[in-house]
Amino acid sequence: QIVQLMRLLRPTLRLLKATRNFRGFDLLYRAMKVSLPQLPVPIFLLAIMCCFFGSVVYYVENQPVDIPNEGFNTVPKCMWFAIVTVSTVGYGDLFPETDAGRAVTTVMIVSGVLYVAMPLGIV
Repeated sequence: QIVQLMRLLRPTLRLLKATRNFRGFDLLYRAMKVSLPQLPVPIFLLAIMCCFFGSVVYYVENQPVDIPNEGFNTVPKCMWFAIVTVSTVGYGDLFPETDAGRAVTTVMIVSGVLYVAMPLGIV
């Protein structure tokens, strides 16, 4: 299994080896090296936003207890929805069905745009 893994990684490792001849990759490496100490802050902020918005979406989408929402029936699914929404990917596999859920999602989208714009000043 390790041999198969090495066979799969060989083309990728060869491409990485070729990057040392390009000045742009050296610039990218130095920029990442300089900004690495500051990156835990946005990662922690993403974790907080994921937990908070996932919990709020779970609460508002399951508020009519007699009619459970099929898509948002667990907190991890709601956290997945929060990550996808905050990162502005938006797969479309889950979507809120209540007006309160749509309102929370709107706040989540705006927060996601602000979150994505914030690390640009760090890097």
